[in-house]
Formats: sequence, structure tokens, C-alpha cells
Amino acid sequence: MNKPLNVRSFSSFALMLIVTLLAACAPAAANPTSGASTTSSTTASSTVSNTTTVSDTSASTSGEVAELRIGYQRGGEYWNLLKAEGTLEKLFGPNVKITWSLFAAGPPMLEALNAGAIDIGEVGETPPIFAQAAGAPLLYVAQEASSGAGSAILVPDGSPIKSLADLKGKKVAFTKASSAHLLLIRALEKNGLKYSDIEPALLAPPDARAAFEGGSVDAWVIWNPFFEAAVQELKAQILIDGADVSPTRSYVIAAKPFVEKNPNKVLAIIDELKKSQVWAKDHVDEYAALLEKETQLSAAVWKGAFNRERPELQLLDDQTAVDQQKVADIFFDLQLIPEKLDIKSVIWEGNKAK
Repeated sequence: MNKPLNVRSFSSFALMLIVTLLAACAPAAANPTSGASTTSSTTASSTVSNTTTVSDTSASTSGEVAELRIGYQRGGEYWNLLKAEGTLEKLFGPNVKITWSLFAAGPPMLEALNAGAIDIGEVGETPPIFAQAAGAPLLYVAQEASSGAGSAILVPDGSPIKSLADLKGKKVAFTKASSAHLLLIRALEKNGLKYSDIEPALLAPPDARAAFEGGSVDAWVIWNPFFEAAVQELKAQILIDGADVSPTRSYVIAAKPFVEKNPNKVLAIIDELKKSQVWAKDHVDEYAALLEKETQLSAAVWKGAFNRERPELQLLDDQTAVDQQKVADIFFDLQLIPEKLDIKSVIWEGNKAK
């Protein structure tokens, strides 16, 4: 460290020179647009964050740095493509701080949204029901329609369980408040069974796979790419294909305050997701290779999942609220949420078909 200066021993000219030099050095030490990138990890096993400082043409002219916090899942293939290619970073430019947080499933993602930790992400039909019931300030901003073939009820290779009726009294693994939860309820009902006829094992996908592989559960209800990985790697058998139960939807969900302040950002993100879907159809090998690198799941798994189902992002419409209201009512009737919900009140009109 430098010793303290005795200012009385310097001339006024020297003092002014020192002050001038110090002032000239200060901005370089606090430049907010230096373009540096940082990567951070949380201690929770369900999330990993990668933060990149990037810009946005809609950022405040006052020089304040805007922020976009995205939640995504390993199974969110088109979000993973956007992340891998830096698409949104390029789109919004150097004044927006974009944070990508990885979640094991939809429910913890929307818990993070409710806590104010993320702004936008995509989940299945069920997580927004439980999040709305918990008071989360959310809006549905886009939907993705699919046949249901991207999910299934699996049993181990060689299992004596040959029909859904054989699940009575058996232990079934699934993630609570997820799309798998809904698939199980619908499949049981369609085959004359009740939810109370099975023993639920409420596990996130990584834990459910371990339990399934270890033989501590009799069946596993799961979505892609974990579904396809279990078939390819564990020789899991498909007891019930989701397409034989019901078509499904997933939804892009955003925090209401974020949507109200940034409607153009929301629409731009949706547009880029649509472009990724179009690109993937004509570049399947490249699509699978990019996802293998990004998710550490093999390209063969991603190709298999892609061949089973190719969902399409769509505008919201009047049927969105009707269909989701039915889902909400299922969980209310089972006393899994405390009160009836009004789905129509959380449908964003800014991306709705006219």
C-alpha cells in the first residue's frame, strides 16, 4: 500500500494534477458494458444458471441494464437450441442481461417464477394450474399442441405388468403437479381405475429414473427426452402411450409484471421459438447434435424423441382457456388444489388469435 501523502509538502499545481489523474482513471474501473460473461451455479440440484450480459434495442436510454431471466428444462428442446446458438443474446444486443436457469421439471420452474426469480419459461399443462392456485402472478403467452406421444407410462423390461389394470396397488413414479401427473390420472380414469388405486411415488425425473432402474417402483410416468432415453438405454417397455390417452399442450408461461412491461420481448421470444421449430424439421441431424452437446443426452435419444412427436407453437385461442379449465377442474375435484380457478383471467390477449 502507498504511504499517506503530506499534502502540505506539494504545490497546488501537483495536487490538481493528482486529482485530474484519479478522475481520468475512475470510468475505466466501472464500465458496465465491458462485455464480460459470467457463469454461476446454485446449490439447489434443480437449477443451474448461466448468465451472459447482452443488449436489447428496447433497453432504457438512460443506460440502465435490462434483464431477462429464462427458465428452461432439458426436455425443452427449442429453448435449448436458442441457448446453444445465443439467439436471444444476438437479438436483444449488449444492454440486456440474460440468465438461463435449468430446472428438473415444470413445477419448480413455476415456483421460481412465483418467487420472482425467473420471467418466462415453458411447461406442460399441469404446472401452471398448481402455480395459479398458489397465487403466482402468471400469464399464458403461447401454446404448443401435440398428440401426446411424447409421454408414456413405462414398465421395466420383463415386468409382469401387461395392462393398466395390473397397476392396481402398484407403486408408480411421477413428478407431482407435472404433465405426467395429469397423464396418469387420465389413463387410470379411461381404464376404469381411480387415482387412489395406485401408490404414488412423487419423484423428479432423475430420482424417478434411479428408482425405476433400481426396481423400487413398478412403473414410471414420464415425458421426452427422459421417456426416449429410458426406452433406448434401459429397454423400458411402453405400457401406455400418451397419444392413446389424450392430445396434450404445453404452454409458454411468463410473469405478469414482465409481460406488462415487455410485451415486445415476449413476442420476439415466441417468434424465435417458432423459427427454431421450422429449422429443426429440415436439419434433424444438426438439431440432434446441438442438443447432445447442450444437454449431454445422446443425439440418438433426441432423434427418437423428435420422431415420436413434433409439437408446434401456436397462438392462444378461446379453446386454450376451455381446455385448461378442464385440467384445473380435475385437480380441484381430486382436492389437490384448494379452490376452483378462473383460467380465462390469466390468458394473455397480446398473443391470442383474433
